[in-house]
Formats: sequence, C-alpha cells, structure tokens
Amino acid sequence: MAEKMKLKFYKYWGNFDNTNLMIYVAAVLDPRYKMRWVKWMIEGTYPPYEAFSLIEKITYALNRLLAHYLSLQSEDPVVSSQRKKDAESQSKDKEKIHSLMDSMFDDA
Repeated sequence: MAEKMKLKFYKYWGNFDNTNLMIYVAAVLDPRYKMRWVKWMIEGTYPPYEAFSLIEKITYALNRLLAHYLSLQSEDPVVSSQRKKDAESQSKDKEKIHSLMDSMFDDA
C-alpha cells in the first residue's frame, strides 16, 4: 500500500514540471500562507536547483497575473463602460432564461 501511495505522490508532486502552478499561486494569495510559506515548503521538498527553478516559475506567474490585472485597471474608460454594459446585458439575459426555466417547471 505504501508503494502505491509513493507512486501517486511522485506522479503529482515528484516532478515539479507536472505540478499545476495555480496551486502555488492560490497558496501565495491565501492570507495565511503567502510566498514565505511557499518558499519554505518548496525548499524542504525539492533539491536546491529544482526548488530555485520552481520558485522562479511561481514568481514569474504571479508577476504576469499582476500585470494582467493592472492592465485591466488602466483600461480606456470607454472600453470599460462598454464592458459593464455588456455584463449587465448578459446578466439580464441569464435572468430571463432562469425565469423561463422556472415557469416551465412550475407548469409541470
């Protein structure tokens, strides 16, 4: 049983190239953990070179995420207002669909 568990562990965590970076990004964004905890955990799990490489990948992903959100913030006000109108329109369409579905089930 321990061998099967070990194989599963290495399948998902043994090779950091197979690991989904979003797990680490979520941990960094969690107010309880932050990057300090993620670095500590990675450095305790992987050999030094792999740990350094993985931390660099996570830092790069976080920087790209930040740049993306900053670009959304500094967007042209006209485009931003159009996005709001589109979102409101989609919301109203969804409400219509839900009310139609509710009425269909009420009749049954």
